Amino acid sequence: MFQRLKDYIRERILTIQVKDLYNTIDEDDILKRVGTDWTVAGKPVSEQYFKRIVSEAELLKKSELWRVLKADIRYRANKRMFEESTSTMDLTMGKMWLYTLDTIDTKLNNLTK
Repeated sequence: MFQRLKDYIRERILTIQVKDLYNTIDEDDILKRVGTDWTVAGKPVSEQYFKRIVSEAELLKKSELWRVLKADIRYRANKRMFEESTSTMDLTMGKMWLYTLDTIDTKLNNLTK
């Protein structure tokens, strides 16, 4: 028990130090729902700010630009994975692009609901 606590504290301290040194982003930095409120960087956002974010998400989701960008990313990822791959790294990179696209799409869907 004590060792697990010690390991947790060490990991947390290292994470904080790395964040400070390399300016990394953690879960507290992103837009997320906490109960019925939304927060960014651990601070609640105003209703006006949140409405603007939702409005922009709706516009992007419905835009022709977003449709074209999604198709372009899928095309390039699939081409890299299935036509140009020479290593497992090429497959991994293609999947990473598709995962990133899915993450953005999921966030847009969540915001517009």
